[in-house]
Amino acid sequence: MTHFTELPNGTEHETTTVTETFTFAPDDPSQPTYTGKATFWDGGNFNAKTLTATFTGHITVRGSDGSRITDHFVAHLTVMPGGTVTVEFGRERLRCP
Repeated sequence: MTHFTELPNGTEHETTTVTETFTFAPDDPSQPTYTGKATFWDGGNFNAKTLTATFTGHITVRGSDGSRITDHFVAHLTVMPGGTVTVEFGRERLRCP
């Protein structure tokens, strides 16, 4: 789902959210089958002077053997006039207990 807003002063705002479910069944039946859910979100604000954008994702996977994997990540970018990047980072947390 995407939402877009444009204001009279030229400022724009956008957000998108996507959620999916999935299953992975290996060819070897002795190996666990995995099912999961993934959600991704991005949002941005734009005007004649700056651009800011953020992206996040969260994935949870469960194995038929009781195992669980989670992954969460976030990235952000801010660009000023002339292309100067003032903020830029990406972080990820992967757990495979």
